[in-house]
Amino acid sequence: MPAEEAGLEALGADTETNILAREVLSLVTGLPEAQRVVVMLVYVEGFRYREAADVLEIPVGTVMSRLAAARKALKDRTTKGIAAQ
Repeated sequence: MPAEEAGLEALGADTETNILAREVLSLVTGLPEAQRVVVMLVYVEGFRYREAADVLEIPVGTVMSRLAAARKALKDRTTKGIAAQ
């Protein structure tokens, strides 16, 4: 989903902030669906781990595992992107 459709265009924010928001959203949308959904619930929507687990009908440990895997994947992708520059 383009950042504009997700409402990430920050009114009054500088261009750099909007570019960064688009880059982050692009990285998150590239995650496997299970990880992406948990990231969106916890980090974007503000759900607690238990709440996300209840919504998804999975154990809270699975939420934690998916978040850890997503953070690692995002870190790896950003590190590779920086190294390529």
